[in-house]
Amino acid sequence: MTDHTPGDWVVVTEPSVDSDGKAVPGLRSYSCTVCGKELGSEPINLSEEEIASYFKEGCSAMTYEQVARDPDTYNGEKAAFTGEVIQVMQEGDTYMLRVNVTPVSYGYKDTILVLYTAKSGDQRILEDDVVTLYGTMAGMYTYETVMGAELTVPLMSAQYVEY
Repeated sequence: MTDHTPGDWVVVTEPSVDSDGKAVPGLRSYSCTVCGKELGSEPINLSEEEIASYFKEGCSAMTYEQVARDPDTYNGEKAAFTGEVIQVMQEGDTYMLRVNVTPVSYGYKDTILVLYTAKSGDQRILEDDVVTLYGTMAGMYTYETVMGAELTVPLMSAQYVEY
């Protein structure tokens, strides 16, 4: 009987990122080049930068009109928006942002509501910041304005905010 001759590592499943921005490890293995027996395997883990990159690449640029007109179609979909922060409500690391996302000649219009938990080391988000949001659409959200009216807007749960 001869010893096994290990072959090269082969990716069995690619690592990925789920809709919540959580890493899903992949798997790689290597086998004997003589008999084909699997000799070892190990998970493929992503770095924080790779997780962010995978998540952002999976986000589709959307318009306010798309998500406001047909929110059920986009509920749970990964989306990307760029817009101007018009209101910041912060409690600890948790933000609720009102962001205008439709560019016009004088700035932005059309508001979406964004929930975001800041990561360690993130700068504070301020009103008038122009940000790019990457996250998951969560249907429509109705809230009471300071003037007592009800307002319904598209809701996004953001995983990443760039500014």
